[in-house]
Amino acid sequence: MYDIDIQTTDDSITEEEIENLINLSQTPVGTIPMEREKGIDMSFLSMPRESAKSLYSVELIKKARLYMDLEVQDISFEEYEDGKIKAKVVVSRGK
Repeated sequence: MYDIDIQTTDDSITEEEIENLINLSQTPVGTIPMEREKGIDMSFLSMPRESAKSLYSVELIKKARLYMDLEVQDISFEEYEDGKIKAKVVVSRGK
């Protein structure tokens, strides 16, 4: 699972929405009772790094739009020497 840093391009996005997106990004799909489809498909974790980044990006873009009415404008990744990866995500209000 990736650490995530979220920035907004829209002042109408609240801190609560940012926290909800962080929670969504770290919740494996199938783990929320009565909402099993909510969350991120974490099957990318066992894939090569570049494939994993792409699949995570697609999943986050799709789920942010579906559940939060937020549009992901950009995702970049920062890799650290200890092997950890941080996703830097820029979001705006959905259309």
